[in-house]
Amino acid sequence: MELADCKSLDELKELDLDSLFDTVERIRAIRKDNTYCTMPVVDGVLLPRPVDELIRTPLPIDYLIGYTNADMYAPIMAYIGNRFAQQTGAYVSFFDIDAPGDDNRAFHSSDLRYVFETLGRSWRPYTERDHAVAAAMADYLAAFARTGNPNVPGLSEWKPAEHAFRTPVLRITRERIGMGHAAYGKLLCNFLTKGEPKA
Repeated sequence: MELADCKSLDELKELDLDSLFDTVERIRAIRKDNTYCTMPVVDGVLLPRPVDELIRTPLPIDYLIGYTNADMYAPIMAYIGNRFAQQTGAYVSFFDIDAPGDDNRAFHSSDLRYVFETLGRSWRPYTERDHAVAAAMADYLAAFARTGNPNVPGLSEWKPAEHAFRTPVLRITRERIGMGHAAYGKLLCNFLTKGEPKA
């Protein structure tokens, strides 16, 4: 049975794992842009060509880039994101709020609960300050979606990246949202000690 033939979860459970891994390897051989399961899908519209090509020759659009303090491959993501931002004048954020309730730090995608203001749908013990940060992040993102510029009156100015030794980023903590720099030591430490936490 081929992966494409599976019509239900029950059929998928019956799939031979060796066959599944063979299928994944065939896809990887055909789709250079799909090396990792987290790579965006080239759809011919939003992403007209493989991501590695788009990084080398970016589309002429406004960019907003963000990473967390315990993101997947955190120091690598920060380095690549910052370099791309310098090339494109993108707005970069460094989300440095550890998720409350365990020791998983600011794991990959933990910032999305703030961006979409869905903290109340989680089991985590978020505070009033978390909700205030979420409101600010939602305002920044809504402004960016409307205009290509995330800045709104009443919030700290978010400056676009510039060619500099250390890329300025919007550093988001519970105590403060403002321009700063990524904490590469923290990114490296979390990368080496936390692995790839979930939840």
